[in-house]
Amino acid sequence: MLVLINGIKLNDAQTGHHVMNLPIDLESIDRIEIHFGSASRVFGQNAFAGAINIITKISDDDFIKVKRGAGDFNLRSDGVVINVATKNFKQSISGEYNTSDGYRFNTDYKIMNGLYQSELDLKGHKLNAMLGYTSRKFGANGFYASEDYKDQYEEVRTILSSLSYSPRLKNAENNIVLRGYWRNNLDDYVFLRENPSYFNNIHTNNQYGLEVNSTFKTKYGILGLGVDAQLVKLESNNLGERERTVVTGFLEHKFQLVSGKVNITPGVQVNQFSDFGINYLPGVDAAYFISPNSKIYASVGQTFRVPSYTDLYYSSPANGSNPDLKPETAFSQEIGYSRKLSPKINLDLAVFNRSSSDLIDRIKNTTPDSLWIPYNISKLRTSGVSSNIAYNNPQSSILKQVRLGYTYLDTDIEINEGITSRYALENLKHQLTAGITLNYTKNLSHTISYRYADRLNLDSYGLLDSRVNFMLKGKLNIFVDVTNILAIEYKETNLVRMPGRWASAGLSYKIGL
Repeated sequence: MLVLINGIKLNDAQTGHHVMNLPIDLESIDRIEIHFGSASRVFGQNAFAGAINIITKISDDDFIKVKRGAGDFNLRSDGVVINVATKNFKQSISGEYNTSDGYRFNTDYKIMNGLYQSELDLKGHKLNAMLGYTSRKFGANGFYASEDYKDQYEEVRTILSSLSYSPRLKNAENNIVLRGYWRNNLDDYVFLRENPSYFNNIHTNNQYGLEVNSTFKTKYGILGLGVDAQLVKLESNNLGERERTVVTGFLEHKFQLVSGKVNITPGVQVNQFSDFGINYLPGVDAAYFISPNSKIYASVGQTFRVPSYTDLYYSSPANGSNPDLKPETAFSQEIGYSRKLSPKINLDLAVFNRSSSDLIDRIKNTTPDSLWIPYNISKLRTSGVSSNIAYNNPQSSILKQVRLGYTYLDTDIEINEGITSRYALENLKHQLTAGITLNYTKNLSHTISYRYADRLNLDSYGLLDSRVNFMLKGKLNIFVDVTNILAIEYKETNLVRMPGRWASAGLSYKIGL
């Protein structure tokens, strides 16, 4: 799954999990766009199972917002948001600091986030700037290699910056965005926290990019096209010095037929990697609007992901490398139905299938001293169904929202006998989600959430969470959170035991300027 912030792709050439080093807090998020299925046609490599685009916000108001929180395991949280806006120029700066002793030995953390945003409007010509910073220091008990490695420790620092320009066009339905961006990630890992020199990895990753994206209204619908050029540089005492250039171009056209009742969007993306050559990613989306309240949709597409430098070159006492890895590829299909059953009730159903080849997983022989070495597993087929129904009534005096969702996955994987896989056999098989939001009074609301998960080769579990929120005059907000109320012991991977019951509370106050 690819992660983006305001359309900026957060690829990390060192290792995939660093894309979640996000320099933003909840106060800075306007909305989150989720693109299921094949998204590589537009977003490129790493959008293997879809994409998540986090859209940040700048308010039109002048204010200062401060917040403070505390909770179990010596949790402490402080934050501030300052927003200043004029008719043509808006700015926002936010900062947050979170710390905790952790829910078990060596899981303490200190997280600092900072984000600056600005938007300048010069008679329709728009200039946007963003600068984000995050620092994360944490005990990594069992996070990597084996749950027996309890003394691991890591510090990660990420900087993300971008500058974009959107000119005013004669046709307001057309749009062009030119953007330059830079992402820097510093990763300092030690195997023994109290003896860093025993085994220490230091990686510095820089990603520089220039892109142009555009949409144009045509006689038959909407044309979209774009170009993105990236330079990736890595310096590492374990992975070596690496450099990669990537040039990407995409083209698609949304055809609107039968008075807008039928939409068909074919498209293709072409990628040129300096170390993996050219890749073509075609795809088609289609939708038929049965009525203003219901539609049937379908999509097919090709996706791929290049190996990270960790996949290719990382070595340690427990892990080996494999510089001959090939990119992962997959062909995805999905068909779905969406209907607004009433002004307050929405229903979504989908059936999907993904046939993958050359998936990368770390495997080893069953002999005691063998290493975990990455290989391209031959084939993996994943098919399933998902369903969601939601009731929303913002005007209700009591029942504000009810949500219910279910996903089923059927996985067929080929692994040779005598081989142990680290990751491939941990995926979900069944997942049930449910939630309800109650308005006890005009200012007091309560959200209760439940999630049941059944994974291959891991114990199933059910988690119950609660959040009580009190809002007064749009300025004072007080909350009480309890996650994993039933204190269920569970794992989401074969390595890390997740936290038990965790309670926290806090408040925020907004002051107008």
